[in-house]
Amino acid sequence: MSRSTCQRVAKKAKLHAYRISVLHELEEPDQVKRVAYCRWFQTHLKENPGILDYTWFSDEAWFHLSGYVNSQNSRIWASENSNAIHEEPLHSEKTGVWCGMSRRHIIGPIFFEDTIKTVTYMEIFNTFVNQLDDEELSIGYFQQDGATSHTSHANMAEIQSFFGDSVISKGLWPPRSPDLTPPDYFLWG
Repeated sequence: MSRSTCQRVAKKAKLHAYRISVLHELEEPDQVKRVAYCRWFQTHLKENPGILDYTWFSDEAWFHLSGYVNSQNSRIWASENSNAIHEEPLHSEKTGVWCGMSRRHIIGPIFFEDTIKTVTYMEIFNTFVNQLDDEELSIGYFQQDGATSHTSHANMAEIQSFFGDSVISKGLWPPRSPDLTPPDYFLWG
């Protein structure tokens, strides 16, 4: 069949093209783990009403310096095709930014150029810890995502040497949960 015939048939059948959305597959035990985490967090909030003042949410993001935009998420709406072309380099220059955020204040931005590996993440974490006061270290919580570089044995040992059992990360944070932290909403947008 020709393309135009297929288009006519699709139009008569009232079919439209839609983009496929990709979601994390949730498994049966995931709901139980998510509910358990929510109950744990709610209990901690009730027992320690000021704990959010000392809970550090951390995240990193990449910013492209050349104006790069992911074309899969970008559309130009017009009455006719403008045939817009935007030239960009094959490998866009970018910089990484890490930030720690609590209810009291923000530490960062801490900039990095390379992919985050165990050593790079430890440098970022130590820069962050050096800016905390004793009270923030003694009663504070530290939240991070479950990225491999964040949760390596060496990094977890270092993080726990400062925060002890007050680390919200792989193990406590439910598996296959979205990485939605305050920096995602207030800093990266």
